Amino acid sequence: MATANKAIRRASELLHCVSMAVLFLMALMVFLDIVLRHAVGVYIPGTYEITEMGMVVVIFGSLAHTQVIKGHVRITMFVEKLPPTIRRVTEGVFLLITALVCACAAWSGFVQAAAYRDRGATTAVLEVALYPFAYFMATGLALFAMVFFVDACQALTQRITDKTSAEAVQTSGAAQP
Repeated sequence: MATANKAIRRASELLHCVSMAVLFLMALMVFLDIVLRHAVGVYIPGTYEITEMGMVVVIFGSLAHTQVIKGHVRITMFVEKLPPTIRRVTEGVFLLITALVCACAAWSGFVQAAAYRDRGATTAVLEVALYPFAYFMATGLALFAMVFFVDACQALTQRITDKTSAEAVQTSGAAQP
């Protein structure tokens, strides 16, 4: 499990790096488009489409990494009131459900990507093929599901040996200003 966890973390970091690079290139392209449009009256054709496809890479390339670093918003006002063991089981079950939902979305994404490929679907202006972006989206979702599955396994197998130390861990971040 540790080897799989390490591989999943590395893959999520790689996709995150790709998404950061694409975000930088998108910002540069939009900046150049605005400057050229106002300074010379020339625009970069397809900027909207490139930005639209780039957002697929930015969003789905960062989901798994954000979960790895526990950066997603969590609402814990009900779960935090549960005893530590029940809290861990509850979190594990919900993480498993989330992993299943993300895996279903990834599977659907792969099916849609294949349909785009078979149909030859493209963007309207630049006629860029849609299927590579759909495959990227599905891959990002599949990796996201894997991270949730690993988190669920960790939550369900973690033991809380000392109640006071578990409560101290839970409240240590909240007590600091």
